[in-house]
Amino acid sequence: MLREGLPFALGASIRNPFSRDILRYCVLAQRPVSLDELAASLKKPRYQLRTHAEEMEMLGALKVSEELWPWRPSGHRYEVTERLMESPWALTGLGLMPGDRWGLPDEQAEKINEHIAERRKDKEFTERLRRRMEEDRDVLEALAGPDVPVRLWRRARAWLRSASTQRLKTRRRPKPLP
Repeated sequence: MLREGLPFALGASIRNPFSRDILRYCVLAQRPVSLDELAASLKKPRYQLRTHAEEMEMLGALKVSEELWPWRPSGHRYEVTERLMESPWALTGLGLMPGDRWGLPDEQAEKINEHIAERRKDKEFTERLRRRMEEDRDVLEALAGPDVPVRLWRRARAWLRSASTQRLKTRRRPKPLP
């Protein structure tokens, strides 16, 4: 059965700073963005951005743009999918949703921060919250669905690289003289 929304694994990927920055930039740009442009504006290496952009594409948050390039192409251009733009939890995770203290006057934002600080210090409240989370754990895990490990291919590739370099190092060792 095909799920309608974005996969649950996207929530874990949004916690990654590279993935979050890529998605934020693409959402705010509202046009296809090349990896060179992302690397220049985010001041991050292009090869790392490419792997994260490919992962976001697998998760359905980004897609490769089919628009014609206005200049000579040098790789894919990525744009945000409609599924991401229609997902309030993903936009909130990126800090782009109203209610994320956008447009609040400074004094209101300060009152909210003070209230949050008070609640964090209140032992009774934190204990009630912890108990409630424990009671609701089964429901939350059922809502999350099965955990599909998206990054296993990266781990496997990294293991293969390290294994092959170790094999090369053992081959190159000079034999001791008798």
